[in-house]
Amino acid sequence: MDSSLGEESDTNDYIYYNYSSSDAGISDEFEYMLIFLVICASWTPCLKLVNTCLTNCHQSMRNKKALKIKTVNSNDEENLLNECPICLEQYAKDDKICILKCDHTFHEKCIKEWLKNSENCPNCRENII
Repeated sequence: MDSSLGEESDTNDYIYYNYSSSDAGISDEFEYMLIFLVICASWTPCLKLVNTCLTNCHQSMRNKKALKIKTVNSNDEENLLNECPICLEQYAKDDKICILKCDHTFHEKCIKEWLKNSENCPNCRENII
């Protein structure tokens, strides 16, 4: 039949293209790099948070170790007349006492046990860490 008379044509009027990422101008390496950058960008805040937590923990431990420890001697009348607010025992000669930054004093063993559960001074509740 004649094509002008409405017969079916063996030729295809449509051209199909098969595009891939390399045909569009973006290489596989570039796609992987973009994925890598997205992952890195999302992990950066997490790493900063972990670093901050570790720094604070390290600082806290350093502060606990940096308590001023003093041995009571016979010339230290002020401390010999006072008592430890935690155990309520008077300070005796050769007792080791801790002086906090708020200037309250405690037996060394008493305040170290206290600091396992609290970060505040037992007297004034000031944050001592």
